[in-house]
Amino acid sequence: MYKLNQKEIEEKDADLWQHINKSYGGNFRKSPLSADNLLTILEYYKDTVKTLTPEKYEEFEALRHFEKKVRNLAAHTITSISKEDIENACGESPDAYLYILHHQFENLYSQELNLSQEPEEKHKLWDCYRKMNEAIIQELDR
Repeated sequence: MYKLNQKEIEEKDADLWQHINKSYGGNFRKSPLSADNLLTILEYYKDTVKTLTPEKYEEFEALRHFEKKVRNLAAHTITSISKEDIENACGESPDAYLYILHHQFENLYSQELNLSQEPEEKHKLWDCYRKMNEAIIQELDR
C-alpha cells in the first residue's frame, strides 16, 4: 500500500504539497493513497503535463464522482444498486462510466503492454474480467 506523506512530497515538489494540503483545508495527514488524493494530484498537474488533456482530467473527475455516489455505498454496505440508482445518483448510465474506465485504462496501459490501437487488441485487456465473471456466474448457477 502506498501512503502519501508530507516529508516525501515536500522533498520532491513543495508546491505539490501546498496544493494537496490546501485541498484538504490545511489538515492533510499521512494516509493511504486514494482516488480522491489522485484527483487532487492530477488537478495540480493538469496545466503542466501535456498528456493530461482537459478531456482526460474530466474523465477522471467523472470516475471520482461515480465512486463517491455509487461505489462507496456498494462497497461499505450490503445493498443492491440498480442501473436506475446509478443514473439518479450520477446523471449518467453505468455504461458511460464503464466506457470512461475502459478508455482511461487503455490510455494508461495499451502502450506499456505493447498492444496495438486495433480494437481487438485493446479488448485483450478485459478478457480476464470477462473470464472471471463467467466463472462466477457458473458457480452461482450450480
